[in-house]
Amino acid sequence: MAPKDLNRILTWEVVPADPDINFDEAMEKVKGIAIAGVTWIGTPSVQPHVFGLSKIVINCQVSDESVTPETIEGAIEALSTEEVEYSGTVVNVDFIEVDRPKLSEVDQLKADLKAAKAKIEELTEEQNGLSQQIVKLQNQIVDARSKPTDKKADKGAENKADKKADKQENKKADKKA
Repeated sequence: MAPKDLNRILTWEVVPADPDINFDEAMEKVKGIAIAGVTWIGTPSVQPHVFGLSKIVINCQVSDESVTPETIEGAIEALSTEEVEYSGTVVNVDFIEVDRPKLSEVDQLKADLKAAKAKIEELTEEQNGLSQQIVKLQNQIVDARSKPTDKKADKGAENKADKKADKQENKKADKKA
């Protein structure tokens, strides 16, 4: 996947499996492949390949992220006929920056204002959510403080603890004596 604001430049080697093919016609067939988001660029060249065959080296610019090399490869292979078979291989991938249209100063200010308003709206929603959480926590604290406690149970626990401490002190005093 290409990074944002960049297009891919794919260099292809297209090999027609016929040494006697008319390469000018073959290059026009390849350049005639129409896929949305794909533009054939530069001047294709014919170069020697293997076993007496030649290859077409051609570049395309891909501006649509959903277009994969496999999509283009399938379109190249679809050029095959009973007389000649075509195969295509990506041999290089480069990235180029996409030229964004320059905005006038007024249009840039409008775009900045729109972005600022959207950010304010986002922060306001976040603030409202946090305020609701604070109110909820405050209500929980008030509820916890207003619940009656069993004071007798608390005093009973204190008395037991005091009695236990007194017994331990008495035992220590008896042992010393």
